[in-house]
Amino acid sequence: MSLHKINPQTHWSTAVSTGPLLFLSGQTANGAQGCADIASQTQEALRRVERILEANQSSKAHLVSATIYLRHTADFPKVNEVWSRWLDGLEPPARSTLQAAPVQPHLDIEISAVAMRHNNAMERTA
Repeated sequence: MSLHKINPQTHWSTAVSTGPLLFLSGQTANGAQGCADIASQTQEALRRVERILEANQSSKAHLVSATIYLRHTADFPKVNEVWSRWLDGLEPPARSTLQAAPVQPHLDIEISAVAMRHNNAMERTA
């Protein structure tokens, strides 16, 4: 089974695919304009997750698991509201949420995920 690193940087890759699985690095709102509150940071991080999934033959409907890192546990209810709207009625993946401060002090949330890729995507890379 091959390992494909997507958009490798100095210290991480945006995602890594192997077989039917796609592993996403943590996504934040870093660099996005107007993302000062937890709701807008969550929306932007999820938009980036979805963009990576779609660019790699997957979708939020194919999420296996997600891990959410929050700077402040008090933000948990607001994050859940944004998360539920983003799922838009889809069955949720397995999920963990924990308190851990993203490295950059202006960020309050980071989301990493694992997803299944579409069957035809596996056939192209096999």
